[in-house]
Amino acid sequence: MKLIPLFEMVHKYVERHSVSLKGPMGTDSTSWMFREGTLVGERIRGSHRAMNKSVLRADNVVTPDIRGALTTDDGAEVYYEIRGYGIEVDGLRHFKGSMYFLTDAPQYSWLNTVLGVMEGRYTRTDDGYLIGTFQVYECVTESDSVTPRLDYHDGIPGPVRTQPRF
Repeated sequence: MKLIPLFEMVHKYVERHSVSLKGPMGTDSTSWMFREGTLVGERIRGSHRAMNKSVLRADNVVTPDIRGALTTDDGAEVYYEIRGYGIEVDGLRHFKGSMYFLTDAPQYSWLNTVLGVMEGRYTRTDDGYLIGTFQVYECVTESDSVTPRLDYHDGIPGPVRTQPRF
């Protein structure tokens, strides 16, 4: 498997709403944040808007669930989803995650089978806005590097068959 650069995505959070529930087992926090920004790559470029419903876990890790749409410079609409982990470093979050796409635009139909992986980090502007900068890569399989096997690794039992083979 190899990673091919797909685009750089930059966004600013423009609105945020949060709820924190404290209890005997810790605190659950959920935020709904709206973001907008741009993306630039060799094969795709444009703007995007999204909503992030993130959960702050008791171990201080954020688990975002981002759903959005990007509009390419040539007017195509592409839906996207992002999931991942935000880990605090020096008061701001570093992020790693996955990204999926869906579009009916013929020129971008190749995105419908792309598994994107991403990494990035947040900074804060002087006026308090949270800015995210992310590098997104296409995860490309190299099936020639995987040898098909019909047996299992030594010492690890194979699957138990309860259904007949078809």
